Amino acid sequence: MEVFKTGPTEMKGEIWDEKGRFELVEILITHQQDFINSIRFTYRIDEDAYHSKTYGKPNGLKFNMVEIGYPNEVLTSVSGKYKDGRLVSIAFETNKKKFGPFGRTGCSSNSSLYEDFRYEFTAGRFGGFHESVDDGSMYAIGVYVKSYEVYTLDDFCEDLQMIFW
Repeated sequence: MEVFKTGPTEMKGEIWDEKGRFELVEILITHQQDFINSIRFTYRIDEDAYHSKTYGKPNGLKFNMVEIGYPNEVLTSVSGKYKDGRLVSIAFETNKKKFGPFGRTGCSSNSSLYEDFRYEFTAGRFGGFHESVDDGSMYAIGVYVKSYEVYTLDDFCEDLQMIFW
C-alpha cells in the first residue's frame, strides 16, 4: 500500500508512527484548555481490536471517547489548532458525523496566536497517524493518506491469467 505522509513541519519530543493502521474504531482523548494531554487509538485488525500505546499523560481535566462504526463509518478529516507550534485543539470527522473540537474550543481576544490546520481525504483513504509528544502532552499530529492504486496492463493480464489458468 502506497501512502502519502502529511503534517506539520516540526515534530518535537517522542515521535511515534501508526502508518498502515487505518481500520480505526475508537479514539480516547484527555484534554483541557490549550492542551491535548493524551490520545489513544483502537484499530480493528481482522476481527480483533488493537490498542495503540497511550501517547502523552492521560491526566487532562476532560475525557472524551470517539466511537467510529467501522467499516460503514470511516475517518474523512482531522482538524484543529496549533499555538506556538503545539497542538491545542483537535477534531475528527467521519463520513457520518463530526467529533470535537477537543482542547481549545473558544476564541480569545488574541486569536491570531492560533494557527488552524485541516487534513481532508476521501472516505476509505485514511492510512494512519504520526504524532509527537513533548513534556507529557501532544505536540503535533499528521496523517497518512492511501494513494490511489494504479494498475498497469501487465498487472491486469497477470490477474486474468491466474483466474483462467
